[in-house]
Amino acid sequence: MTPEEKQKRIAALGAEIAELMKPEKTVGQRFWELVSATEIKFDFDKWPHTIFGFRGNKYVWEFDFKNYHLWLRYEELWAVLVQEFGLTYNDVHSLVKNEVEEHFKCRGVTPGLLARMNSFTVEEHFKCRGVTRWRLRGTVDQFWSEIRITVLE
Repeated sequence: MTPEEKQKRIAALGAEIAELMKPEKTVGQRFWELVSATEIKFDFDKWPHTIFGFRGNKYVWEFDFKNYHLWLRYEELWAVLVQEFGLTYNDVHSLVKNEVEEHFKCRGVTPGLLARMNSFTVEEHFKCRGVTRWRLRGTVDQFWSEIRITVLE
C-alpha cells in the first residue's frame, strides 16, 4: 500500500468512525422526547396559573404560564441531558429556553430546576382522594395554544 493509499484509507476510516460516534438524536430532539412523554395535570383552584407534566405518578415538569417559568425535575430531564450529551447547567438552561421559545413562538421563558420538596407536595396532591383532577385531552401543543390565546386576550 502506498503512502497516498494509506492516507486515503485513514481518512475514510476516520470519517466512518465520526459517523458512528454521532448521537442518534440531537439534544433538542431528546429534550422534546422527554417532555412529550408526559401526562398533563392541573388544579387551577390550588395552582391557578400552572400546568404539570407527569410520567406515571412522578412529577416531571411544571409551567407557570403567568410568569413564564418552566421548572424541570433534575432526575427526569435535566440529568438525562447532562449525562447523555455532556452538557453543563448553563448549556441545559440555554437549550431549554431556546427550544421552548422557538417551538411555542414565545419569549421570556425561564427554565429552572424543581425543588425536591415541591415535587413531593405536587405528587401527593394529585394522588389524594377527593381532589378534583383535571386532565388534558390532546397534546401539549394544543393546550399551550389555548393558554396563549387566553393569556394574550
